[in-house]
This record gives sequence, structure tokens and C-alpha cells, in this order.
Amino acid sequence: MKCEQHLALEAVLVGLRRSGTIDRRTVELIVESLRDTAMKAEPYCSESAKGLTNLADALAKGPGRSCTISVAA
Repeated sequence: MKCEQHLALEAVLVGLRRSGTIDRRTVELIVESLRDTAMKAEPYCSESAKGLTNLADALAKGPGRSCTISVAA
């Protein structure tokens, strides 16, 4: 099961995609930024880095691919 914060962010991004405010490429840029930040955070806080990486993966599989949200892990 995804954590509440991940689901909330996915819901916001899906809503923005459905409204046409952002597109798939914008979500991809968000995912890329999360991964870059995770790499920079790794030496200082591996737990936070892993959380950012997990969030990036969830967004890439969710709003990055479609305008739906998957609640199952």
C-alpha cells in the first residue's frame, strides 16, 4: 500500500493532467527532479533518499503514464 502522502500527490498530479494544466512531460520532469534530489540526499540521509526514489517511481508508474491512480502497492 502506498503511503498517504504519495497517494495525495498522485491525486493532485492526476487532477492537473485531467484538467490539461500539465502534461506527461511535466510529470516526467518532476520525477527526474525527485531522482536528482534523492541522489544528492543519499550521502546525508539514506532514508529520505529512498523515500524520494519511491515517490519518483510511483509517479512514473501512475500520473506519468495515465490519468489514473492505483491504490494497491
